[in-house]
Amino acid sequence: MAQQKLLLYLTPVMVALISYILLNNVYISLAVFTIYFLYFAVRLNLFIVRLDKQRKKIEFLYTFMNDLIISVSVYKNVEKACEATLEPLHLEQNKAFGDLSSFDAYEKVRYLSNYFLMPIYDIFLNVLDAYIENGGDILEMCEFISSYIYQIEGYFIKSETIRKNKLIEFISLWIFCLFLLFFIRFALVDFYAQLSSSVLYVIGLIFFFLFIIISIEVLLFKLSKNKIQGANLCA
Repeated sequence: MAQQKLLLYLTPVMVALISYILLNNVYISLAVFTIYFLYFAVRLNLFIVRLDKQRKKIEFLYTFMNDLIISVSVYKNVEKACEATLEPLHLEQNKAFGDLSSFDAYEKVRYLSNYFLMPIYDIFLNVLDAYIENGGDILEMCEFISSYIYQIEGYFIKSETIRKNKLIEFISLWIFCLFLLFFIRFALVDFYAQLSSSVLYVIGLIFFFLFIIISIEVLLFKLSKNKIQGANLCA
């Protein structure tokens, strides 16, 4: 996460430097730096924070439900199992869960549905209610749920891999475009001298750097449509 944040703040500097090399204009480079810095520091940073938060939520959902199922199978009592599972988590100290001081252990478990916001967790609560009323073998009752949340975690890991591959393709494409511009700048010196004196060239490059931001926004939009059981992974 720290490396991602460092990259977020270094990228506007690198883009501004590239724009200066290509345009040799300090004012335009400062404008490019300002636009990129604001976009990366606000919009892109917010997206990364949300994605990281949702990833941790999926991991928490997976481990919490598995731990609670095992605890119920050991204690044969939902309330005691909830207490044992919740005790090391210290949910009361985490503001993300709200005020849980007046709830008993099982009420806290039910309240977590407002945090996870995933249908599979509501199904899990229904199974716990059925176990409280009728008893049974909790491992058998939750066999489908255990299998399903394992698939959810696997799907999320796969989605992250696809997301990283798309990001690599995206960056590679723009690096290739910049390579062509640098080739014109340094290999075709005479041709560049004619281009740099043209207003259309300057305007074209300005739109080029703006279009990069637009393409990033389109990429974020596509990535944000990634959902698991109706839960937006970037919400």
